Amino acid sequence: LRHTTGRDPRGDSPASATRTSGALLNRPPRRFTRPAAQRSRWHAPGRARHTLEHALALLFDHLNFAYDSSPTDLIHDLTAHIPTGWTGVVGVNGAGKTTLLELATGRLTPVTGSVRRRDPAVYCAQRTDAAPAELPQFAADLGARAHTLRRQLGVDDEWSARWATLSHGERKRAQLAVALWAEPAVLAVDEPTNHLDEDATRLIAAALKAYRGVGLLVSHDRALLDALC
Repeated sequence: LRHTTGRDPRGDSPASATRTSGALLNRPPRRFTRPAAQRSRWHAPGRARHTLEHALALLFDHLNFAYDSSPTDLIHDLTAHIPTGWTGVVGVNGAGKTTLLELATGRLTPVTGSVRRRDPAVYCAQRTDAAPAELPQFAADLGARAHTLRRQLGVDDEWSARWATLSHGERKRAQLAVALWAEPAVLAVDEPTNHLDEDATRLIAAALKAYRGVGLLVSHDRALLDALC
């Protein structure tokens, strides 16, 4: 897990409270806590900001998960507090990154332990074969937020009617626009820039950077991780 806040000013120190490798998913549990200086900043000058941050947090509590076909846990006794902002989930293929995103958004259920979050929670899959169910409503929305997202991500009003003819990059921009339009409390995004050109990557990075909820990002794109996390 990788998050901007709490980063060691000397670099990527293993002692950082909120940044570690995706291999965490297969290690003994580690609790993630805020550095003392940051905890005091949350509490001053009052409790309003601390309360809001805590209410928007995503919490994994002694979470265990295994697929029916597997004799061992893919994720074992994971306890973590994910704050607002973007947190990168990195690791080797098969470490459980996508599984973690699906657990975070309620698409999968832990075998034991729990996930606590605010709803709605939205998961954006890496693949874009199917159009988002809400795409027609998003395209027809004349409100300022929908208009801004369509302009920001270059989404055409007619895309919902010709999804099959769109490129992967166009589909990905539409998928993310619909997800952001829903204003989810938790947004989990899986490899959003794979097979995209530089222009599409730039548009997506800018749109995701404006998100103010709890974001989980799986990506091998180091530049995107550095920009968001």
